[in-house]
Amino acid sequence: MKPNQYIAVVSACVAAYLTGSVALAAQPCDQLKIDEVRASAATAADVLINCDLTLEPHFVITKRLILEGPPATGVTVDCKNAKLDGGKGAPNFKRDMIQVRSSKNASTGAWERPEDVVVRNCRIVGSARVLTQEVHCAKPFFFESYWSDSPSASPRDPLPAVPGRVVPEPRVWG
Repeated sequence: MKPNQYIAVVSACVAAYLTGSVALAAQPCDQLKIDEVRASAATAADVLINCDLTLEPHFVITKRLILEGPPATGVTVDCKNAKLDGGKGAPNFKRDMIQVRSSKNASTGAWERPEDVVVRNCRIVGSARVLTQEVHCAKPFFFESYWSDSPSASPRDPLPAVPGRVVPEPRVWG
């Protein structure tokens, strides 16, 4: 490939990404991130997820998994039946164990959302929530939240289709 052709291809890819016509896949989480997720929530209650997170069935996670803004675009969280424990006695009791939310761009002031997020095979004792930027305003607004004291409970209703293509796959709640 000639240098001018290479520049044209790279320019086209960058333009497609900036206009949102191409979704970039997230990279798999490294062992440091997995260790951070598995560490006790007594030291840090939340962990930002900006990579494809795959857990093991025997894991019990007490930290809240936060997928925030563009860094979470294209992220898949596959719990493989691991338990996210926000139940009685847990450090994050009655808090969202998974939260997908927008972030505010510090330089422009614009709210930016993650897109193409997938959450699958999680046993959640607690709740999962998809937030819009409006939650940061005076009057909170959210698409849906589910609370359960039992990891085998089912949500009241399936999550609605939301802007940003957040996909809670079957078995997210049990």
